[in-house]
Amino acid sequence: MNYENILEQYNLSNNVGFILEHDIYAYKKYMFANKSYKNRTVSEELNYLHNFDTFLKLAYPTLTDIKELKDTHIKSFQRFCIDYLNNKNKTFNKKLRAIRKFLDYITLVRHKLEYNPASKLAYLKNEKETPPGFIPIEKLKSIINSMDELRYGIRDKCITKFIAYMGLHLQEVFDLRVDNLDMKNKKIVITREGSECSFPISDNLYIPLKEYLHLRNDFLSSSETGYTNYLFLSHTGNEYTQRAYQYKFKLALDIAGINKNFTPRNLRASFGYYMAQQNNEDTLKKVLNQQKVSQYFAMEIKTNPLVNI
Repeated sequence: MNYENILEQYNLSNNVGFILEHDIYAYKKYMFANKSYKNRTVSEELNYLHNFDTFLKLAYPTLTDIKELKDTHIKSFQRFCIDYLNNKNKTFNKKLRAIRKFLDYITLVRHKLEYNPASKLAYLKNEKETPPGFIPIEKLKSIINSMDELRYGIRDKCITKFIAYMGLHLQEVFDLRVDNLDMKNKKIVITREGSECSFPISDNLYIPLKEYLHLRNDFLSSSETGYTNYLFLSHTGNEYTQRAYQYKFKLALDIAGINKNFTPRNLRASFGYYMAQQNNEDTLKKVLNQQKVSQYFAMEIKTNPLVNI
């Protein structure tokens, strides 16, 4: 199997439906009907399943039905994630957990499989986790400026600034709808744990965001699937994917000549470390929407990585 060729196609493709698509749709309805699932959990797990389905289409194009799915297919996905996507064990374990739960549903609820093939795979031992480092101001400027050289880079610049300026989770950024924007009052409003949260849009995000919204209209005009309310779209008018953005982020690093393997996670960490210099832990937990924030207070940042970019 040519994993390198699969990687290239995987990075450039949006999530495409294959043998799991119909069942993923049914599973989505099942998850939303189950009140124990949080919206963010649902979005993350569905994204992992679509990623797996895309891999299956590229690696095993002759598969015709979910009933043909074996543990060997999942093992191949594991190798692809660890060796070629450079996922940490913890990240792949999240994907495996999502696949297990989905295939439990397929086996026990929809009765399409005699057993869950994912149950044969053991979770990987988590590496010792180290907090993500922040991106120094000059490097952050270079990354953002380098996006001007990317095709439709204004879109990726806006996504980057939503993370670095507001501390939004990557999933939250990709869940944004046009309706979340209040351009007149320069703010966005999102829902977290059932409550509305408002974030101001700074001028250095507001200006490129206005430019992107014009580009978004061009994307919609070329769409064959009709109107969508998602804020970030591909050039074909479909929903833009996290994977496609992460690929563009890596390209921006290359253009900027930055050898360190920064990821969007480091963007959010930059926000967290800086905000820790001005706020207590309870406030930072609320701003970042996470329970563990002590790591952001362990480093003294001499310069503000978010100012004047």
